[in-house]
Amino acid sequence: MELEIHEKEMCLCSSENQKNFVGALDDCDFSYLHAFDTDEICSDTADADELTFQYDEDEIGYIDFKSKESVLTLPAFADPIPFSYYFDVIAEIADCHNRLQLAKDNYVNPPKQSDPPKIVIYFKDNLKPGKENTLICYMTGFYPPAVKVTWTKNNVNVTEGMTLGRYTINDDGTFAVFSFLRITPEEGAIYACTVEHQALFQPQTRELDVEITEQLVDSSSLFCGLAVILGLLGMAVGAFFFNK
Repeated sequence: MELEIHEKEMCLCSSENQKNFVGALDDCDFSYLHAFDTDEICSDTADADELTFQYDEDEIGYIDFKSKESVLTLPAFADPIPFSYYFDVIAEIADCHNRLQLAKDNYVNPPKQSDPPKIVIYFKDNLKPGKENTLICYMTGFYPPAVKVTWTKNNVNVTEGMTLGRYTINDDGTFAVFSFLRITPEEGAIYACTVEHQALFQPQTRELDVEITEQLVDSSSLFCGLAVILGLLGMAVGAFFFNK
């Protein structure tokens, strides 16, 4: 059984040249509203606690409970911001677990929500002969947050180069996650991602056939080659008439 809490802790209001943090959305002038959102989930499933921070619905960081630290997820070109909330959220997660236990004590047979994942498989980059690439299996819309992912190449299990990303929360309370497989694609090979989840009657598989097409000659290189040929031809014709 899982208890989910999704709340907006504060917002950032801009008024002329001022920026002020306030405690509730009701205090903001909505014509100048930026929302700082916290998604918090606790569970009686091992290692399933989640806490993420969002700014205007874009994730800016999360709490890594295994390594006991806060992690900034802003892109490298963004200005760094102080981000050390780990010890601040321990009490919040503990309170969430207390409420979870209270709910379990009061509801003997609580209804179980169960939503199956939607699955898409694709390559990260354009395919090039002999070049390493990353296969991505994207799963979204599932609940609760527990999936098992396996990769195969021509029906043979592949584990080397495989990683499973961190679960993220969708606006509707369901979850999403990426699985990655780092490979050097082979022409004609069939790669597949198989997903297991409690809401699926049987494992679901998505396949991708590898078709590598040789890149056409670059247009600039072709133009230069033609220019050189025409230049040599012009010199030859000029020399012929000069000798005449």
